[in-house]
Amino acid sequence: MGYLSLTDADREAMLAAIGVSSVAELFEQIPAGVRLGRELDVPPALSELELVSHLSELAGRNAHTGVELSFLGAGIYEHYVPAVVDVLLSRGEFLTAYTPYQPEMSQGVLQAIFEYQTVIWTVAADACFVAKHTSERAKVVLAETLNPQVRQVVKTYARGFGLDVVEVGHRDGITDADELGAAAADAAAVIFQQPNFFGCLEPAVDLAAAASETGAHPIAHVDLMTLGVLEAPGEYGCAMAIGEGQSAGCPPLYGGPHYGFFAARREFIRRMPGRIVGETVDADGRRAYVLTLQTREQHIRREKATSNITTNQTLLALAGLVTLSWLGPEGLREVGATCTALAQYARERVPLEPAFEAASFKEVAFRTPLPAREVVRRARELGVHPGYALGRDYEGMQDVLLVAVTEKRTPADIDRLADFRTLATRPPRGPRTRLRPAAARAAVRPASKATAPPARGLRARARASHHGARRPHFRCRHGLLSPRLVHDEAQPAGQRAGRAPPRLPRPPSAPGRRGGPGSARAHVAAAGDPLRDRGTSCRHVAAGGRLAGRAHRADADARVLRRPRRGARHDHHARHGARHQPGQRDDGGLRA
Repeated sequence: MGYLSLTDADREAMLAAIGVSSVAELFEQIPAGVRLGRELDVPPALSELELVSHLSELAGRNAHTGVELSFLGAGIYEHYVPAVVDVLLSRGEFLTAYTPYQPEMSQGVLQAIFEYQTVIWTVAADACFVAKHTSERAKVVLAETLNPQVRQVVKTYARGFGLDVVEVGHRDGITDADELGAAAADAAAVIFQQPNFFGCLEPAVDLAAAASETGAHPIAHVDLMTLGVLEAPGEYGCAMAIGEGQSAGCPPLYGGPHYGFFAARREFIRRMPGRIVGETVDADGRRAYVLTLQTREQHIRREKATSNITTNQTLLALAGLVTLSWLGPEGLREVGATCTALAQYARERVPLEPAFEAASFKEVAFRTPLPAREVVRRARELGVHPGYALGRDYEGMQDVLLVAVTEKRTPADIDRLADFRTLATRPPRGPRTRLRPAAARAAVRPASKATAPPARGLRARARASHHGARRPHFRCRHGLLSPRLVHDEAQPAGQRAGRAPPRLPRPPSAPGRRGGPGSARAHVAAAGDPLRDRGTSCRHVAAGGRLAGRAHRADADARVLRRPRRGARHDHHARHGARHQPGQRDDGGLRA
């Protein structure tokens, strides 16, 4: 039920029930010296309209990817979330935090959890504990290329759990299998990330084999959106798979909330954390879903429990289930292939040296002439987030910028990013001009669009399309590519500069009529191609059409004799000519 405020009659009834005459008498037992003795210093109440306006103004101060172009990644990615996700998550039976202990009342929630398990089955600290319990070893090996925040969580839990943590370095952005195998000699588990934090693809088969040879459990930290094009952890010998599920079903949301996933072999199931749902049949033989293996949970085993979850925390997991089910295996492959193609295009298009030579999935690390943090700061002033500065987490990488591209980015977006390389060599910009009143701003407004300062944000800027030769590379049989990705309207500026002014072809007209043979317009139209050049933008087509129209009108006015009206102008301007007959008007092409 909704919130109902108390009335004066309600308060009087409550005071009478407890035997006091006023609210002040209710608090008499509290010493006067510690009581506030005045009203709270808060602003007056707002109406609903005023409150919505105020909150909208506060929210408008946030920068978000719907307005500004973002290449941020490093664990949180901007993948497309299908509209069906929010529709299903808004249903009341999923929104409730009630724990589905009573299966006869919660079949819908239980089935959703079961389906999620089915998808995930074919988070880092918990995996370490499972490995320790099953191997009786007290050492965990972490690859240095693992997400720094994940490594920090493992170290925090390890201190209280009696685990020793050893980190293994990297060579050219990937983990060395021999070094990892030597460090895992007496370890319970080895954790590596695929793709790793630098965006590079690790030699996962070699790493898992090196860990298994020493008796350690190999654990892979993976991205769900990569599983359409990369092997699943179980296929290259990992005992457990963990990861952040944000990329499948959750927007970035300023860092959370998101969900994590945990999958393991059946031999580890009684040591696993989290709630597990099983499928069974009821007394009538109908399929049903119930919470199973509850002896692991804290409401039964108390402090000895391996699972400590009370309220239902599966809403975001449901978002992942809906997204993965909606995409299906083929859609997941298409998304993965698109990300891989865009990452390769970024590696070729951005005029910076890649920091690592290893293959990548959707992130590429570049070396910048200036510190990466400075490049990020300058680009953000223009409404672009160029990537993540790896120097924040790794020493010696102050000049490395990690750029992430997903299926929501286009080659045109990457072309814009490539232009921001000039920010690294420009002198520092002066202080920004503060906003002036409208009258003062009018005096300093630029005289033309050519001299106007660039507008801030993604949607306020012109988008240059990718080169025509790159189009087949990105189409690559993917039906889920956005229209902007395969759009081939414009071409790069260098190719446009070498073109003659574009013109639209005109159908031949009968002799003696407007636009017929012998007129200036016919000669202009004949210079065009028989088909519209797809490399020509609408703006240029319209400009060419207007030039052709002016040439025709000047020629026609020179040949047509008219008797001027009294007081009329004697110059032959087109607007003083005869009105077009129906079906004869030609406006010169598409209007910009």
